Amino acid sequence: AVVSSQSTGRAYPDVSAMSDDFWIIIDRILMNVAGTSAATPTVAGLVSMANDARLNAGKPVLGFLNPFIYQNPQIFFDVTLGSPSQACWLDDLEGYPVAEGWDPVTGFGTPDYNKLIAAAMQYYD
Repeated sequence: AVVSSQSTGRAYPDVSAMSDDFWIIIDRILMNVAGTSAATPTVAGLVSMANDARLNAGKPVLGFLNPFIYQNPQIFFDVTLGSPSQACWLDDLEGYPVAEGWDPVTGFGTPDYNKLIAAAMQYYD
């Protein structure tokens, strides 16, 4: 379900990541994961790299990301093809469609690393 707030104009998700066929190692065992278990650490890692670049330039970390995300929609690959049923491999799953711009399935989309870093370095300047 999409959670939104009339007072803030925000809804969830804010961002997403293409997250199919990720290989990880747990206890020396190679495993394939997908979905939120792959997307969340992927996005967190990209944000961590943006913060690292800022720190190396003597700037503070980004902190609360939502203002940065909503002010920089151009830093995302906009996901415009697919559906929740395709993402979950279920033919009968009803859900919101993906759309151009923000949508309730992928938010603004998947971060583009180069654009993310460039925008992060300009943020608060």
